[in-house]
Amino acid sequence: MEYFGNHYPDYRPVLPSKIIMTLNQISDERLLPSRGLNISQISYALKEFGLGSRIYAESEYKPDKFKNLFSCYVESGIPLITALETPDGTEPRIGHATICIGHEFIKGDAIDDLRENQIDLVEIAEKVQILKKI
Repeated sequence: MEYFGNHYPDYRPVLPSKIIMTLNQISDERLLPSRGLNISQISYALKEFGLGSRIYAESEYKPDKFKNLFSCYVESGIPLITALETPDGTEPRIGHATICIGHEFIKGDAIDDLRENQIDLVEIAEKVQILKKI
């Protein structure tokens, strides 16, 4: 909402307090202190402030089809909210959302130097629990 509000005259940035007031209409529990928003809440807030959204689940597509779909959105420059979460059965459950907007031009040697990054969500969850105790 911030991005579109600052780039296009049809939209305006929205204060967090206004988002909370809007989500209070549909929430079944208090929003502050926050546990974060789920996909439905994010989608609802976007719709209420004039930005339509579409929700895609990777599990509903064959791997190559989902990658192609995702790539089309990235190439179009449409901002994407990517929601990530630990696999089913993994405790504690961790979710996170990131924003993807387009890409930058990368030269061939930079691609050759890229290394795969393995993220261990269980290890991250354990570190978060340790930090909470401190």
